[in-house]
Amino acid sequence: MKKFFRKYGKEILFVMIAIVCAGFFISVSALANDYSSSVDEQAIERAELYSMEQSALLEEQMIGIKAETEAFAARLALSENEAEAKRLIGNVRLVSGERYDKLKDVRYFKDGKQYDSANIEDSSYEEINKLADVSGTVISRAFQYDNLLMSVAVSAPVKSDYIDRIVFIYDRTILSVDSFKYADDSKTTLIPGMAAADFTLFCKYDGKILERQDNVSGYDIGSEAVQDGILRRVLKDTAAYEEAIRAMSSTDEVRETSVQTRLGTEKYVMTVTAFGNGNGDFVLLGFYALSSVYGPGYELVKNIWSTLLLCVLILVCVSILFLSDHMKVRRQIYKLAMVDAKLECPTPAKLEHDMGALLVRNKATAYAVIIARIHKFSYIAERFGEEYADALLKYAKNTYERSLLIDEAYAYSAGGEFALFLHYKDRKGLTERLRAISRRIESFDGLGDPEYKIVLSFNIYEVDRGVDESCRRMIQKALVVRNETGSGGTGSCVFYSDLMKEGYAQRAEVEARMEIALKNSEFHLFYQPKYNLREKRIDGSEILVRWFDTKINAYRKPAEFLPVFEENGFVNQLDRFVFFKACENVAERVAQRKTAYPVSVNVSRVTASQPDFLDYYIRIKKKFNIRDSFITLEFTESYAYENYEHLLEIIAKLHEAGFFCSLDDFGTGYSSYNILKVLDMDEIKLDKFFLDKGASPERDNMILESVIATVKRLGVKVTQEGVETKDDFDKLIALGCDTIQGYYFAKPMKYSDYLEFVDKNFGNLSVTE
Repeated sequence: MKKFFRKYGKEILFVMIAIVCAGFFISVSALANDYSSSVDEQAIERAELYSMEQSALLEEQMIGIKAETEAFAARLALSENEAEAKRLIGNVRLVSGERYDKLKDVRYFKDGKQYDSANIEDSSYEEINKLADVSGTVISRAFQYDNLLMSVAVSAPVKSDYIDRIVFIYDRTILSVDSFKYADDSKTTLIPGMAAADFTLFCKYDGKILERQDNVSGYDIGSEAVQDGILRRVLKDTAAYEEAIRAMSSTDEVRETSVQTRLGTEKYVMTVTAFGNGNGDFVLLGFYALSSVYGPGYELVKNIWSTLLLCVLILVCVSILFLSDHMKVRRQIYKLAMVDAKLECPTPAKLEHDMGALLVRNKATAYAVIIARIHKFSYIAERFGEEYADALLKYAKNTYERSLLIDEAYAYSAGGEFALFLHYKDRKGLTERLRAISRRIESFDGLGDPEYKIVLSFNIYEVDRGVDESCRRMIQKALVVRNETGSGGTGSCVFYSDLMKEGYAQRAEVEARMEIALKNSEFHLFYQPKYNLREKRIDGSEILVRWFDTKINAYRKPAEFLPVFEENGFVNQLDRFVFFKACENVAERVAQRKTAYPVSVNVSRVTASQPDFLDYYIRIKKKFNIRDSFITLEFTESYAYENYEHLLEIIAKLHEAGFFCSLDDFGTGYSSYNILKVLDMDEIKLDKFFLDKGASPERDNMILESVIATVKRLGVKVTQEGVETKDDFDKLIALGCDTIQGYYFAKPMKYSDYLEFVDKNFGNLSVTE
């Protein structure tokens, strides 16, 4: 061996160096390519954003003329007779309106016939004739009208016996890119989106150019239709050209597309916005050089790699180790989130993901979400033992799995409960199918007691494909059925829609009394203290709202009224009332020179979405002179998941105004860590879910410890909700949790009881310094 290495040592060393250098070159090349692609993607996204901004401004113009036409149609609908309606049409220019200076004529339809403003039948304009049978308010394609160069017609339905539809005919320039392309009144500086484009074209449905803005010489834009002219000249690639032509074709709604191409060595993107046949089939085109959109940084990309090559060799090993560990952790997290460890079947997170894919793939298919429950499952585990309960679960899992058809899905939740996503034709067919499944599972004979009868029931939400709702919301509606109904008989099926009908009377009563209840101060503030584990003291409190209904002389359950208020929007008034009273109570306590502790106030998704949300909360805080960092506003994880971009902006402004922000119910969603990465929260409140028993105590503790450690490393305060036992209390101390909230420390209490609790137990402590 020594002779071998002595003889071939140099060659072996050379080969090894060659291999290392080859690997180094490949890695750097791949990295360079990925980074270049990332820069291209960012430039394309920026170009698309510019196009979207311009499209939005054009859409705003379209909405404006539609609104004016609809407003006049509404006036016509109030006409008491045909003569009055025709008089209004004849005097339409006397009606005020910011766009009426470009209103050139008015026509109307009656019984399928077209009449001019002089009430003379006239069907000489084909584009107007096409508006006779449309539904809703629409804009026609651009066309030649009378002696005008180009016009557009806007048609709106009239709810009248005398007029079927009203048609406003505007000068085409009512829709214009030129009206907003300048950023200043002197019209010398283009808006960023226009300035970044080599050229921008506003076209008719047939590709004829109506308006243009060209910033770079050398393009022969010409006057012919863009399909035959400029598009052929700049989109050399046939596939790119055909994609652009398809993007320009008529559509039922606004459609935005981007097409990538090259001219020489330069990369470009063509943005195409087709406004749809309800908006005149107009088309907006923008042509952007990626280097111009991205700016000087784009050229810098070409020059930085030479300086990075010296560093890459050192980073390769570290990167490989990091990526390997990262991928391993991601696989573990994915398995924890998507696969149930005990049953090796999908989890609710996986089901939600699968449901979304199935709904997209099967747009015309009816579905139902079913929560299938084995009743008294915890009793089965206690009576027969965990081993037998697990055997029953596996049998049920196998039964559900074998019962699935193509494009159906299922998941195991917890406590003997499965969620199913099945095809739905009618109730009878679905009920018979579920009862057949129920009979198979109830025939399980592995418990060792033939006299014990297994009972299943099914809670069903029939998915309404006409309603835009998230998969999570669908599952929640099925869970509502589970929470609001009893066990039922074996194989019983309870439908969400039936439950909603049954609750109509109660909802009507709640809505009838909510305004007077707020006026009569029937809504009371309840305080639930929180306890700081590290400092062994009270850590403020969360304020909850309770309704003492004087009509029934008792407190209503929050579940009876809060969902109703969320749906009808009244929760905004209630949230503001609670916040006002909370600030008032703090100010009163400070004025009495008594100890005051921080408070947390819940903010619903309805309240957070109001235009004046920030203005109101900041104003009330200043009104009562509440010091900064004393009030925490709690947002639910579900709202954060669905609106994190909006909430990101809100949180930044709340921090500027001296508020703390908390993420409530953390862990109930399926993208908790994604939210944690994006939102700058001061506190994370862990849902009681983390204290519930799972597959094993060791697994439960591992997950909870990991979550607490992760959140604390981010410098965020951790509060555990739902602490009810000393075992949970001791465990949270050991795991390093900051604060707890729950019945073990204190239950929610009236304000007077809360003050007595504070003065009695913590009166010598103050956090108002």
